[in-house]
Amino acid sequence: MIAGLARLALLELLAHAAWLAAWWWLGRAALSGRLELEWLLASALPFAAWFLLHAEAGRCAGVLAVATGRSLRRGALEGALRLTAEEVRGRGLGAFLGQTLDIEGIERALADGGGALLSGAIGLALALGTALLLPGAGGLVAALLLGVALAAWLVRRLFAARRRASARRLELTDRLIERMAGQRTRLVQEEPARRHEAEDRALAAALMEQQVEERRRLALETLLARGWQLVAFAALLPAFATHRLEGDRFAAAVGLVLFAAQSLQAATRGAASAVTALDAWRRIAPLVEAGRRPIRSGDARIAARRPAAEERAPPVVEARALQFAHSRRAAPVLRDVDLVVRRGERLLLEGASGGGKSTLAGVLAGLREPTSGVLLADGVDRAALGDREWRRRIALVPQFHENHVLQAPLLFNALMGRAWPPSDGDLAACEELLAELGLGDVIARMPGGLGQLVGECGWQLSHGEQARLHLARALLQEPAALLIDESFAALDPATLRKVLAVVRRRAPTLLVIAHA
Repeated sequence: MIAGLARLALLELLAHAAWLAAWWWLGRAALSGRLELEWLLASALPFAAWFLLHAEAGRCAGVLAVATGRSLRRGALEGALRLTAEEVRGRGLGAFLGQTLDIEGIERALADGGGALLSGAIGLALALGTALLLPGAGGLVAALLLGVALAAWLVRRLFAARRRASARRLELTDRLIERMAGQRTRLVQEEPARRHEAEDRALAAALMEQQVEERRRLALETLLARGWQLVAFAALLPAFATHRLEGDRFAAAVGLVLFAAQSLQAATRGAASAVTALDAWRRIAPLVEAGRRPIRSGDARIAARRPAAEERAPPVVEARALQFAHSRRAAPVLRDVDLVVRRGERLLLEGASGGGKSTLAGVLAGLREPTSGVLLADGVDRAALGDREWRRRIALVPQFHENHVLQAPLLFNALMGRAWPPSDGDLAACEELLAELGLGDVIARMPGGLGQLVGECGWQLSHGEQARLHLARALLQEPAALLIDESFAALDPATLRKVLAVVRRRAPTLLVIAHA
């Protein structure tokens, strides 16, 4: 990436040098009255070099933009897979969709304006250096400094407007996703006359912020460069009137104004694209940073160890003085929890809604980090076991609203806890378990069988069928302990008895959470 950026800078520098050389040669020939065919052909050489260098710089900028987008996508995917439950808590699908669109926005912005910003900055630096060396061009130097300062001020104002407009657009995205998911509820419960009032207000606010952004973008990209050109020519008039700029010097000054105006226009266009990229990066940076977190791999020797048989079953999960508090709350949800779950036990945890049962399940399953206390699995802490081994040993079936059936084959959804693609043994185990859970008839009705796409846009499974798929997903991990968090509410009594029999038979250790 750094080598590509250095290559782009070198190409832009050479292109500007070729452009200046071509116009210097042509202007000198015109002022000296030697516009002959040989001089014109000689000036065509640096013009051709400028064209080729400029084209190669554009290609290089496009390659860098694509490489940056690919790196951001990889980092965002890594980060999404490493987000904790607390970091995902309270965020809707619209926020994650917005981050995906932000990555696309960064790539487009870099492709459209990344090279232009670098080219304009190099051009302005060359123009300023040349103006300093040109006698009588002090007014042009002042005009250049004024133009750069004004551009920086306009960029700052554009960035503020862009942030406000982006917040409104993200609000619209969240609202759209929420309304799409709850459209059937709105059709039943909401009055038709009031169905779009909130959307209209949000859309009007977003449109107003968008107009402010577009006006500031217009002032930066168009009005500044054209207005500066008039100011620069006006700054040369005193030197021309006092004969300090004559002949070659005057021609050089005029060419320098045109060159600087072109560079300023490229720089402002690139800066506007950079504002878009920086605003998008501000939102996706936490996601990319999450992908750089180290994964606790643990000690392979410890992870492979199994407790020896004893007269009394050894603890599978053990908590001592466990505490947990949400990041934005001072009061802990869990306080001084002592719990021992031994191999082979069948436990029921009951409590009122909001009492911290699901939070405890998330901590035991390794989805949340305890604030303090000791948490062990088979007598080993999580740092020694590693994240992967911990979650392999302790599987959690979350509440229905926190679980998800992906738009993928049914087989993939069931075998998410195993390797993919599945082996013959995995396929046989999946078919057997799904049949035991009463999903055999459902699979038989599917045109694609286990390969049928399910999820939001695929085969429509009922809540009871999805709940059994969630259970199958956890059981196929073959964990040492299975935690079930209120996952039986969607099952009818007959199906519940069948599912409970399967769970008791297949789960070595079981902890079921239910309302009191």
